[in-house]
Amino acid sequence: MPRLLVLLLLLICGLGSAFLLPKAPPIRESAVIMNLPLLVGDWTGIPVAASAEERSILADDTEFEKKDYRGELRLPIQAGIVLSGYDLNNSIHRPERCLPAQGHINLRTGAGSVPLQDGKELVVGRIRSDYPYLDLKEESKVGTSVTYYWFVGCERLTHSHYGRTFIDMSDRLFRGFNQRWAYVTIAAHLPQIDDPGEQKRAVEFADSQIMEFINEVYPDIIDTDRKPGRTEG
Repeated sequence: MPRLLVLLLLLICGLGSAFLLPKAPPIRESAVIMNLPLLVGDWTGIPVAASAEERSILADDTEFEKKDYRGELRLPIQAGIVLSGYDLNNSIHRPERCLPAQGHINLRTGAGSVPLQDGKELVVGRIRSDYPYLDLKEESKVGTSVTYYWFVGCERLTHSHYGRTFIDMSDRLFRGFNQRWAYVTIAAHLPQIDDPGEQKRAVEFADSQIMEFINEVYPDIIDTDRKPGRTEG
């Protein structure tokens, strides 16, 4: 009898403690708009499906939106948005992890700013990398890729993976909510250019084209009615 009584008390205490556990904090949606427009300035977009590799390493409820953009006298642009699911750890990765998985090497990271139509500036991360490819003659080449990126939370934007993590933890601890984050990338890929001077000019042109593209597309993919703040951290 004493043993049965002890077991009964343990069972009652165990079930009762479930009502004392803190509830999971609510989840707020990202201020991103998951709909890259068909037209961005002089560029026209073509939808692109997420690759099998991307889907295999990210949570099942991760959302993707990707388009390749082309335009007369315009550098081709690749734009993508990845929106985290509810398991953030398996939905958003640093670009330094994603690009090598796509074959990019020699990553050089930094930051920059893009002037926006509202007169403010968007601080972005910038990665210059090399990527191998085959030309029309099936010969191996190494081109240059320029990628701009930033993260979009429910209220704030940041270009920093660690800044995003800090914001996420701070909001969770002190404001009582979780949030979905989106990861926006805008990239241009250049062919192999052997002349250093020509390559420098080509990269500068890629920077200018990407910045112009971001200036055009920003109001279409960010819910500006929610006035998301921008942070450099």
